[in-house]
Amino acid sequence: MLQASKTILSWRRFFAAAALILVSAIASVHAEGRRVALVIGNGAYRNVPALPNPPRDASDMAAALERLGFSVTRVSDGDLAQTRKALAEFGQTTQEADIAIVFYAGHGIEASGENWLIPVDAQITSDSDTKTRAVSLHEIMTQLEKVHGLGLVILDACRDNPFEMRAVADAAPAQRGEGATKTRSISHGLAPANPSGNVLVAFSAKDGTVAQDGDGRNSPFTAALLRHIEQPGVEVTFLFRIVRDEVMQATNGAQQPFVYGSLSKESIYLKPPTSDQLLSTMPAIAPETRPSNALFSADDARLVGQIAQEKHFNMPTFQIDAIDDDVPAELKRFLGIWVSKVGNAKGSGRQTMIIVSHLDKEGTASGYYVYGPPTARAWNQSPASYHTFKTRISGERLQFQAGKNSFTLALGSDNRMSYHAQTASRFSDNMLYPLWHLTDSGAGRTVSADAGTADGATRSARSRRSH
Repeated sequence: MLQASKTILSWRRFFAAAALILVSAIASVHAEGRRVALVIGNGAYRNVPALPNPPRDASDMAAALERLGFSVTRVSDGDLAQTRKALAEFGQTTQEADIAIVFYAGHGIEASGENWLIPVDAQITSDSDTKTRAVSLHEIMTQLEKVHGLGLVILDACRDNPFEMRAVADAAPAQRGEGATKTRSISHGLAPANPSGNVLVAFSAKDGTVAQDGDGRNSPFTAALLRHIEQPGVEVTFLFRIVRDEVMQATNGAQQPFVYGSLSKESIYLKPPTSDQLLSTMPAIAPETRPSNALFSADDARLVGQIAQEKHFNMPTFQIDAIDDDVPAELKRFLGIWVSKVGNAKGSGRQTMIIVSHLDKEGTASGYYVYGPPTARAWNQSPASYHTFKTRISGERLQFQAGKNSFTLALGSDNRMSYHAQTASRFSDNMLYPLWHLTDSGAGRTVSADAGTADGATRSARSRRSH
């Protein structure tokens, strides 16, 4: 029988309690209302063509933020005076806020190297008009620098410039002379943003490009954001990576959202992780403090890393936990790492790795589903990544959900794992081979070279016997 540390159970109880305390601490900030948001949706423009989606985008986003515990100020079809008044009042609330968000949907333009949000009453004929008839993005970013935690500007405003404009030279009057103007085409999209401090600026389309308004209720960018903004445990920077991939897929690559700014190493959530999520991802949160497994050696880790590199996986930080003595013998074989030789669906899809890093006596397994880069026939073109899972072993099977996909993994007597992925309309199968796993000391056999790559660059799978 495998020898495990006698302190493991107490460690797990400690981490379970710590996870609950952390969730409670995050939730208390949520409940105290130290989250503020200003949401603006401009569509009923008076001097340029109207936009149908921004008022709906703003209304739906405001409702989502309110459900996330934000105190939301709404401005619908705001003129210049209304917008500036709302921004000034909002600026007073940001000084005591932990998170402050400004969401804007409507027309936005670049003029004289700056970005401007356009009120519904604006009439702009030259770039110099923007200073008195529009709202500066720089002014908004400055307001958010006062926030204790995160200041976030979300602009679904990178549509084509609706104004016929001329650019006025910025030379001093004495140098310029009367009539010393030049005409130019104001650039498409917005200019790059340069926020400072803990401020992020998210554009619905990268600087210099334009965003689509969309044919549905919401724009492609806002629709993707609404799908994920209320999901628990999605870190804010990763949220916009998810949105980026979905928008690029929805627009066939024509629109690429972009985020400007940088944050510290601290994770920031708009909706905090559940206690189950914290426990299931504990290897990535605090691997150095979890009970180590002496059977999973540095050589094993290097082997896994080499194969992951060959298959171009984007790997999580993980370790294989030591097993408690009270885990039934028939469950111990589920602890391990399995990997595909070829892509799913007879080689046409992505490569896959399954890591089961923790088991308990009730048969709950947690770990990572890792998937490689997309192929031409993959279900979507999102980059290589991974999902965490936590599920109960049932009848030699693991079943879990990741996004819209459901997965069933069946462990055979030969320690190979059959893989089945399914959506409402499609399915994909594969066979995964043991790269590292536990074996019964009485069985007297190990598995070798099963987890090699399809091109013959094989590696020996590690098999650790229980004592």
